[in-house]
Parts: sequence; C-alpha cells; structure tokens
Amino acid sequence: MHPTVSQYAQALNELARDTSVPTATIVKNFFSFLKRRGENVLTRAVLQHLERMENVAQNVVEVMVVTAREGSPHQAKRLQKQAQALFPDKQVILKYRVDASVIGGALFRTEEIQYDATLRASLDSLKAVLLKTEAIR
Repeated sequence: MHPTVSQYAQALNELARDTSVPTATIVKNFFSFLKRRGENVLTRAVLQHLERMENVAQNVVEVMVVTAREGSPHQAKRLQKQAQALFPDKQVILKYRVDASVIGGALFRTEEIQYDATLRASLDSLKAVLLKTEAIR
C-alpha cells in the first residue's frame, strides 16, 4: 500500500519537528526514500502540500490574480486591497498572471474559491441574459 501525497507531507512535517536531526538531513533522507520506492514523481506534490499546510498554520492565503495586462504599482496596491477585502482574516499573498482574454477587471482565484470581476465574465453574463430574453419572445 502506498501512502497518499497528504500522508507523506504530514509524515515529513512531523519528522521535521524533531529538533534532534537537522531538517536538511530529514528532507534528503525522505526524498531518497521516495526514490527507492519509485515514487520520486510525487516530490513536487508533497512539497506543494507542505507549503499549503504551512500557509494554513500561518493563516496565509495565496491568491492568483489574473488581469488583461501587467499593472502599475498603483493597480497592484488596489488589487491587494480588493483581495484583502475578500479574505479579511488572512494574510494575503498575491501572485499575478496576465491573460488578455479577461479584457479588463480581475479574476481572484485560490485553491478553494474564485471571484470573477472581469469584463469577460460581465459580457458573458450579459450575453446569457440577452439570449434568454430572445428565447422568451
């Protein structure tokens, strides 16, 4: 039986709490263990899961912000404020991505939720309403 990524991450996290062994040694041995088991392809997933666990423990949320183009420092501050309003009890860390298909506005995405304030979403919503109105006639 092979443990899941989350079980591996939990085990590594618990091992790292043991202060008698250097963390670097624990990590090196752990990933050697995965390699011996033929599961070294899980390395990235285990590390990502560990990062998520740490974020939860530190009350941090990573938010991917998708905009139509790169913004100015002023826009970055505004997006930070908007994201902070969406997650008032969390420390927000923004990561940015540019996608011209959003046309304008911003898409805020975490692993759990998505808040779509893009012009593309507004246009799609308007189109749906117009098509529905047309179908009623």
